[in-house]
Amino acid sequence: MQAIFILSLFGLVYTTVAMITTMLATSSMQLKLDRIESVKEMFRDIELGINQGYLGNYVDFSNLTAFPTNGSTRLDASLSATNNKRLDKFVGPYVSWSSKEMLVDPWGSDIYIIAASTKEVIYADTDRPTGSPVNSISAPITAFLLVSKGPDGRFNTADQEGPPGLATLNQVKRYTKGTVDPYEEDNIVHVFTTFSAMNEIWNHTRAVHSKIMSVAADSYKQKYELFLPVIQTEFYDKVNFYDVDLNWVGDEPLNSSGAGTGCSTPLIHAWKDPDCNITGVTLPGGDLTGHLDFPRLQADIESMGLGREEDRLIEALAPDIQLTLSNSAEGVDDVLDFKLNDSTSNDWDVVYAKRLNGAEIIGGL
Repeated sequence: MQAIFILSLFGLVYTTVAMITTMLATSSMQLKLDRIESVKEMFRDIELGINQGYLGNYVDFSNLTAFPTNGSTRLDASLSATNNKRLDKFVGPYVSWSSKEMLVDPWGSDIYIIAASTKEVIYADTDRPTGSPVNSISAPITAFLLVSKGPDGRFNTADQEGPPGLATLNQVKRYTKGTVDPYEEDNIVHVFTTFSAMNEIWNHTRAVHSKIMSVAADSYKQKYELFLPVIQTEFYDKVNFYDVDLNWVGDEPLNSSGAGTGCSTPLIHAWKDPDCNITGVTLPGGDLTGHLDFPRLQADIESMGLGREEDRLIEALAPDIQLTLSNSAEGVDDVLDFKLNDSTSNDWDVVYAKRLNGAEIIGGL
């Protein structure tokens, strides 16, 4: 009886120890998995912190010390704590992870972080004013690579700190961990670029640019509509559109219709040509372009009531991008050019111009 009791006791002890061992092993495995997932989550948050956080306030990394526009640079604990291009320094305000968590993984190894940049064309078109260069926007694109050595604490058999020879954006962007070296299997790797963020910045700027042009065109139309009574009383009511034989000459050039001199514009449209001197028109110059209320495309953002929209535009790529407006003709040939220009200090290359043509806006008026 005593022997049976002792055997039962040993069995209970063995079972208990086995259960505890299993629980500890399961707990250890779960902890490992939790830590792996935590690192992956942090890497994803860092990507959002850069593309949506940092690049939501800045248009590139030019304000960070020695951040290259063409080449690669380390951003990890290999840099001093005072270097503002160390990842935790410039991304920290946009993520909930501590500096230590962003630089050292849960197993005590330094996280390897590298960035490589180059300038790439992100937009181009040929719809620009005659004589202007092809519209082309180049932006600094950066690829980031974050590598944790994982649970085994080794990057590879040679126990390097990270992948060597990553000098260009394409090398960083295309990096994948090896599948032959057993120590690389548990490395945690995250790669991303700022291409989408740069496109978003440009698309915002272009949208504001288009809105300003649209408002200017609408304003021009409204001014012509308000000017229609003047056209009626000062032109249509005073000008004879028939010759002595009562033939319609309104579609003939002014010089040949006998209704005036100075231009070859059809008589019906001569009121809006500053070179025309129309018989019957009593305003100075013999046309309507000298009238105080004659509508013009305005080359002044503030006079169009678009100061705030310009501020939004300037904020998008400020202070290096400026919007300029300029008139190159008057009357029937009135055009207004909208140009974006960048300063030589900017990491962006911006050549972008669009044109409003007065004659096209008002059509057959």
